[in-house]
Amino acid sequence: MVEVGVSESYRKLRADAEWWLINSRGDVKLVIIVSISRKTPNIKFEAVTLDPTVNSLRLQWPKIRRTITASRDANKPYSQITIRPAVPLIIGFEELL
Repeated sequence: MVEVGVSESYRKLRADAEWWLINSRGDVKLVIIVSISRKTPNIKFEAVTLDPTVNSLRLQWPKIRRTITASRDANKPYSQITIRPAVPLIIGFEELL
């Protein structure tokens, strides 16, 4: 599942991701949130999964596995894009299919 938003707030995207993970009965294993800000400007990618740690009620809760932000200087529209942290967003085969 991919949740993308320019007009939606990050909070709404996160709530949607949690809904998909909790209500899919295990069919959705990974949600990628793509939050786009024109003001900053930046794009935040987050991989959200269910936390494999089961609590005492035997419930799993969504957990952010990785966050990567691509941004550039708002005052210099043609400046170089910075990726932080400079690591790939890896999606496992089992998560994808």
